[in-house]
Amino acid sequence: MLAPCLIHLALQALTPAQAVEINPVGTNGHVPAAVPVDIRYTTLKPTLADQVFYIDGQLHERRPPAGPQFGPQIFQYSEGIPNGDKRLLRICIDEDAADEACGYAEMRGGPQPAGVDVPELFSAADLSDHFQVLADCKPVCGYYSNVYYGDPEVSWVPERGDGLPDGLRMDLYYSSAGGHLDAAAAPSTLVIYAHSAGSNKESLLTRGQSLLRYLLHVARSGSGVVVASVHFRHPLKQLANDLTPVSVADLSYAVQFARYHAAELNIDPENIFLVATSLGAGVAVHAGAREIASPSDPSPVRRVSSAVRGVIARDAQTSFSPHWFRSHFLEAPVAARYQRDLLDDEYRLIYGHAPAGVNPDSPQMELLYTGSAIDHKVTAQEYLSRTVDVVHLPNYGLAMEAQYRLYGIEDRIRVVERYSGNFSLDAARFVAAHRGNTN
Repeated sequence: MLAPCLIHLALQALTPAQAVEINPVGTNGHVPAAVPVDIRYTTLKPTLADQVFYIDGQLHERRPPAGPQFGPQIFQYSEGIPNGDKRLLRICIDEDAADEACGYAEMRGGPQPAGVDVPELFSAADLSDHFQVLADCKPVCGYYSNVYYGDPEVSWVPERGDGLPDGLRMDLYYSSAGGHLDAAAAPSTLVIYAHSAGSNKESLLTRGQSLLRYLLHVARSGSGVVVASVHFRHPLKQLANDLTPVSVADLSYAVQFARYHAAELNIDPENIFLVATSLGAGVAVHAGAREIASPSDPSPVRRVSSAVRGVIARDAQTSFSPHWFRSHFLEAPVAARYQRDLLDDEYRLIYGHAPAGVNPDSPQMELLYTGSAIDHKVTAQEYLSRTVDVVHLPNYGLAMEAQYRLYGIEDRIRVVERYSGNFSLDAARFVAAHRGNTN
């Protein structure tokens, strides 16, 4: 566990500045035309400054604070947006301070699209077509392969492997005999696994066999377990034409799919966990912190909650914002070198901060880091010699822990540096310790 003095030093030296994050508006930015629109947003840190709202660059409203404000808030754009028109919303805080922060969102009035990355219709009867038998029963005797949890048309681009077929897919491993879904059994705990960079969902059948075995063995302490190993899009490398990420919510989509189809999959919707490493860890922490349910989405799958019971992750980035990381964790010469191929999001927050999603109902979280936390910005020598792993810096976890503390729920998060344990064993321990009534 991190020593209190190190936590104090690291947070004093590397305290992230203010941030404003606007929740997804409508469905893919589309809102009903010519009616008032409620925009939900979050301020990362307490502030006594005015909150200022701009529409298309013009001052729309200035809201003085009644007291210290932080966390989830609502702004209503009462004028509405005519059909076919669009508006650029900017919400700013602390405009006259070095801590100034703004959030941005584009809204378009008119008919909403059919949903966001919506999966095809699903029935448990279809699962038999996906079942794969492993004759040697290593590590399991059978599993359900390539079940679509999202849009089957989107392209998943792996760093290794061909990534075919396209689509947002998962493999399902049941702890029941033979790996088959047992509809007569008590609902199972669901564990969604997100792989590291340079890997894929099939890694649980190869180098990830130990993790799969340990997670399935959790069933020995109560009801069954289902492990879903998913493919997901890279939040920084798979970009749209405007260089914004095509998706940062794929794991949340997997949660929504499982919750919506909980009865067919025989899953307990109150016992859903995320287990992840490296790249997958960052995506998992964001999914665990954010609720993306959209009551107005035409797809019923997108209307259900994406909340999870717990997240355990190794080497997780809690923000994918290049500007946020460069400005708070890197000395200027290093910041100029770091990830220059990514769009600078200083004036348009497009990647997001997981800490901005923390709220009084945030899940249990355990963040494990193989490196050491630092109490200073990364120097050029440290960066060039790779003595500091800037991608997996434990200070990412400290920023998350600070936000939990702000809400008085610090007992729900554990941050560990210099981690050298058995992640497979620890992931299983975490799930077993935190899942609800399983009898």
